[in-house]
Amino acid sequence: MKCKICEEKFDTIYRIPRNLICGHTFCEQCLKIYTKNEEIYCPKCMKISNTQNLPICYAIYEMLEYDNNHKKNDVCYHHSVEKNQFFCKDDNVNICLMCYLNEHRDHKVVSLKENNFVEETKKEFEIKIKNLKEKGDYLYLLKNEIEKCEEFIEKMKEKQIKKLDLIHENLVNNKKEILENYEKQIELNYLTQKENLNKILNKVECKQQIIDIYSTQINELLKNSSKIFK
Repeated sequence: MKCKICEEKFDTIYRIPRNLICGHTFCEQCLKIYTKNEEIYCPKCMKISNTQNLPICYAIYEMLEYDNNHKKNDVCYHHSVEKNQFFCKDDNVNICLMCYLNEHRDHKVVSLKENNFVEETKKEFEIKIKNLKEKGDYLYLLKNEIEKCEEFIEKMKEKQIKKLDLIHENLVNNKKEILENYEKQIELNYLTQKENLNKILNKVECKQQIIDIYSTQINELLKNSSKIFK
């Protein structure tokens, strides 16, 4: 028998059948999902039940216990001396040869070994598929993280390139400004030196003029003195 919510078979450990106050029965795990503040709305009729100490549906639970014991003992329920050798797919039950010949002749019946092999193989594949799905989900998340990292690195790269371009532009501008200031300073120094030289030359010329004047006067004195002493 299956839970009408998850469509999984009831069991005596994980999916225990429990009754709501309205009489509808669902597995324990599904009821946990629908529970809020210790209350649950029946997924079928929407009546409210308190989730504390929900009663077990013993009509189903005892059948499950019997099925578990029956599977362990592998003895037919109807023919206690016969061992189960077949599995009826229509009724989803293990049967013996007598059951098969009498009640299940027109049903889809396979050997119990074949059915067990198929079920075990199915479970193995389900586990493998689940593992592959988990790995796939992990790889998908890893791929997203890698793409985010690549995007972050690309953005950082663009920022660094812009910073380097700005630094280079500043260096070029600073270099140009320094050269211009240096040229201005050289020109200013040249003009200052030129002006100083001109001043010195002017002074020298003035002194030369004075010397020339004194020299002329001395020569005239010498001439006059020579006339006097004749």
